[in-house]
Amino acid sequence: MIIIDIEIKDRNHIQDFFHKLHSRLEDIAFSIIQRIPEKLLPHWIMNYLEKYLDKRISELKQEYIK
Repeated sequence: MIIIDIEIKDRNHIQDFFHKLHSRLEDIAFSIIQRIPEKLLPHWIMNYLEKYLDKRISELKQEYIK
């Protein structure tokens, strides 16, 4: 028999608010960047966005697994 200890915590409304705000700002920023032609974006911004997206995707995968 496997025993799993699960603790349920109350939601932190302030943290939820800032998480939603961050998510919306992220969506807005990426929608603006997607509309800019790739030739006009500096190379360092493209590198930063690639690293950021890889990091964000791995975070979302970890949240999904939880």
